[in-house]
Amino acid sequence: MAAGVALFNPDNPARPVNSPKTVYQIGPGTLKLLRTFGTVAWIKNLAALPEKQEDANNEIRESARDAETAG
Repeated sequence: MAAGVALFNPDNPARPVNSPKTVYQIGPGTLKLLRTFGTVAWIKNLAALPEKQEDANNEIRESARDAETAG
């Protein structure tokens, strides 16, 4: 999850880890990468993945901070 391969509670990042409503979702960069497996775009998307994952992780962190300050 820390690498952005899977997103933890993307609908509510402030949800406790032991909640029965916990959700995991494949990260958008990982999904794009997997959809291009076996094509010429694979290498390009593979090289871009770490940067895209960090962008997604930053968005999740910002959402979590917003939820904490609102609640």
